[in-house]
Amino acid sequence: MGIPYKQKKISVISIALDAPQNTIAALAGKLGNIKGISVKTAYSNVISHD
Repeated sequence: MGIPYKQKKISVISIALDAPQNTIAALAGKLGNIKGISVKTAYSNVISHD
């Protein structure tokens, strides 16, 4: 989901993933290597009761 922040001339993009932490960290690292991109990650422990 992308959200423009016109006053600051930036856009915020959020991505929700159901993946192992190392996979998420790898993606965050690759995105963070792009010039002008800042990456923040947040993890949640969700227990599934199937």
